[in-house]
Amino acid sequence: QRFEQRSPLPPHHRRELTPLHCPLHHSTTRFRLSLPTDLVTSVLRCLLTVMMAREVWAVVVLVVFLLAGAQGQAVASSQPSFPSFVDADRTGSNAVHRGAWCGLESQVKNGTLPLRDALVGQKLSLIFAKGGLWTKVGDDGSLTGGYHVTLMDELASRAGFTWRDSFVLSNGPNDGETYTAWAQYQLEYFDVVVDWFVDNSERRSGGLSFPYNFLDLSYIVYTRVVKIDPPLQEVLFSFLKPFRDELWVMILVCILYSATVYWWLEKDSNDDDLHGSTASGVGKGVFLAAANFTGAGGFEPISPLGKIHTISWTFIILLIVSAYTANLATFLIVEASAVSSIESIQEAGDLGATLCVQQGSTAVAAGAKAYAAVNVPGVTFVDKNDTESIMNAIRAEECIGAVSTVDTWSLAGISKHNQCDMDYVGRPFKGKQGGWMTRSDYGGICSSLMNDVITVHMTEMEDAGFFEEQWGKVLHEQRENNCLVVETPAASDGQQGLTSMGGLFLVHAVISISCLVAHQVGKWRASRAAQLEKKKVESILPVQEGDDGAKGWTPASRWQVATQKTIAEVRQKKPPGMRAQHEMLTQLIEKTDSLAEALKVLQRDVSSMKQKGPNIANLVPPARGGGVLEEVH
Repeated sequence: QRFEQRSPLPPHHRRELTPLHCPLHHSTTRFRLSLPTDLVTSVLRCLLTVMMAREVWAVVVLVVFLLAGAQGQAVASSQPSFPSFVDADRTGSNAVHRGAWCGLESQVKNGTLPLRDALVGQKLSLIFAKGGLWTKVGDDGSLTGGYHVTLMDELASRAGFTWRDSFVLSNGPNDGETYTAWAQYQLEYFDVVVDWFVDNSERRSGGLSFPYNFLDLSYIVYTRVVKIDPPLQEVLFSFLKPFRDELWVMILVCILYSATVYWWLEKDSNDDDLHGSTASGVGKGVFLAAANFTGAGGFEPISPLGKIHTISWTFIILLIVSAYTANLATFLIVEASAVSSIESIQEAGDLGATLCVQQGSTAVAAGAKAYAAVNVPGVTFVDKNDTESIMNAIRAEECIGAVSTVDTWSLAGISKHNQCDMDYVGRPFKGKQGGWMTRSDYGGICSSLMNDVITVHMTEMEDAGFFEEQWGKVLHEQRENNCLVVETPAASDGQQGLTSMGGLFLVHAVISISCLVAHQVGKWRASRAAQLEKKKVESILPVQEGDDGAKGWTPASRWQVATQKTIAEVRQKKPPGMRAQHEMLTQLIEKTDSLAEALKVLQRDVSSMKQKGPNIANLVPPARGGGVLEEVH
């Protein structure tokens, strides 16, 4: 405005801003922007207006109150809620804090209230048994955490109930009192006893209920194990472990068999691979068959049947090498083996051995003894006070092992008392589960509704992996040694046997035998055709005049004489550069049994040598009509 008074601007140069609304006040500030200081002043004025609004102060006071209340609730909730509670009292003077659920049950029955929401806004009274990682208690007697506390907080969050202002802490049973009797008494006053209990028929018949069993309390046996290093030869020859001995023998037999079949199929047509004598040809075939495994060489067949045989053999090699490679990495790592005195409770019974059991775990001890009395005669039990006493007794051979539960052993195995010389053996010999306990609905307060709601939400917690996750955290926090958990070995050792690989050898045998049969049939047919051709040729090959004994010659003997003359003439010729061809032609003629076979071989080699170099005519000696070779050709 001051700027406009000094230098009035035309109307179209003025820019009037939209009204600035202060959201928590009923007034509206309208102003014009002419200088930057005007903007800052207007913003500060708006903030001051907001701070003076009654609504703002009301919100601030409410937030402060809620924060203070939440902090006070957190502090108060860590303290037991009923100061008048006497833990050791069994006279019935403690106050009853159990809830009544019949009204909610009626709503669930008529459909106005979903079962999973039946505890929303309700308060459950709990009694926790103090004890280590399960329920942690501070020096001032306050509840500071623990596995049970974590689970109960999660359950309360899901089901919508509260418990932090309605719980007490207990030292457990009085002297001479069992856990079952203690739980039965406390459930007359509280909704849930929060401790771990083995679910068994004795407790259920006594009116106790288990809403959800989240603990694995199956009975197992653990004992001392001794690590034994493997022998030197086992380490040196570990590369043979992927296959059993009979499979290695079968592979060697298959190499010899495939090499022999290859030689038989290729001996008449593949001089490059199988030249020389029979033993030399088979030996070369064995080398090529074995070289296929390493890629250093292999068969190079010429005949169609030889090619089929080679494809079959190389396919076998592909699968064998793949199976070997897949298992090799596992068996190259040779670890020390663990040896234990017993492998199961049944073996302990057969030996008449003694097993230790922790005296404090009454249900476990009673259950194990009852099971052994019926199923494992011969086992004797010795009671010990704690894990340390049990492990020392095992090392001193006072007992051969100990009976425990799966979850209890998972804690004992990572404790400082385990010097990495203890492990559980075999499988659980009796399946058991456990969890918290409640009262069955015999008192007319409809406690089954509470049990059902807890079951629904704890089942969802199990499905979400919450119990496993939290138990893993507990084991990580409680670990006191560096012993690795020894997993139960798999049922199969991973070695490939003759049974699993025998089908491959069977397929290979069928293919190779088919090739042999086809080869023999073809050879028989060729032999018959050669006989016919021989008769035809010999009938037109007259006996030459002047030959000694010509009148008594047969066609066969006539051919032998002609062949020998041709060999002599070829050896005399020997043109330069044709020595290899001379020798080859000489050998072919010498090993030929019939005229038809000779004609076939000569025709093929003549064509081959014409392509390689000098004309075959150089090999034909000049004799009468061009020589016997020319005459035959």
